[in-house]
Amino acid sequence: MNDWMEVKLQQIKSMGEAVASGFVPDDIAEKRYSVCLKCDYFKNKKCKLCSCYMPAKVLFKTVECPKNYWGD
Repeated sequence: MNDWMEVKLQQIKSMGEAVASGFVPDDIAEKRYSVCLKCDYFKNKKCKLCSCYMPAKVLFKTVECPKNYWGD
């Protein structure tokens, strides 16, 4: 298996674990997203560091900001 495929499989596994962890309350998701909106690494609803689609990522319990900007 090549490196690209291994990276993609790890991303799929991580997303599956995030989804299985459940959702954070709406106020936490909104707080997280407001932090993203002010971040230099945020563009077109994606994080330039982790390549995640942030409107979805902020919803899950076990995910973290790659720069630890969320602080929760």
